[in-house]
Amino acid sequence: MKLDLSRYFPVGIERRRELRRLLYAALAALLYSMGFLVRLAGAHGELYTELRDGTRVLIKGAVAEDFARLLRGSMIGFWVMAGAALLWASYFYGYHYQGSRSIYLMRRLPQRGELHRRCLAFPIFSVLALLLLMALTTAAYFLIYMSVMPAECVRPGQLGRLFGF
Repeated sequence: MKLDLSRYFPVGIERRRELRRLLYAALAALLYSMGFLVRLAGAHGELYTELRDGTRVLIKGAVAEDFARLLRGSMIGFWVMAGAALLWASYFYGYHYQGSRSIYLMRRLPQRGELHRRCLAFPIFSVLALLLLMALTTAAYFLIYMSVMPAECVRPGQLGRLFGF
C-alpha cells in the first residue's frame, strides 16, 4: 500500500525532496544533541580516581552531575529545526505566486481550505515529528544517564529537576 501525499503538498513541489530535507534536519538535530554524550562521559570520569596500578576507584561521597545540567543546550537543534520547518509554510504559500501563478487555480477550487491544507500540513507534521524525536531522544539519554552513573552518586529526583518540579 502506497501513501498518497500529494494532497498535503502544493502542486509541483517535489515531495521526496521535502521529505529528504526533513530527514536531514532531524539527523542534524540528533547529531547536535550528541554533545550530551560527551558531557556525560566527562561527568562520569570525574566520579573516579586512578590508583597506581591503573584501576579506577569511585571517589567516596562523589555526586554525579545533574541530568538536566548535562542535557542543557543539547536539544536546541530540535527547536531550531522545528522553527525552520515552520518556514516551509511561507515557502509553500509563496510558491503559489510564482511562475504560472497557481494561486488563481487554488482560489477557484470548491474546497475553501485546500490552499491552507497544502501549505500547512507538511510543516505542522514536520514540527510534530521533530518534537517527538526530541522527546524520544531525551528519554533515551535519561536511560543512558541512569545506566552509566553509579546509583550511589545519583541524587534522587533527577527527572523532577529536568521538568522543573
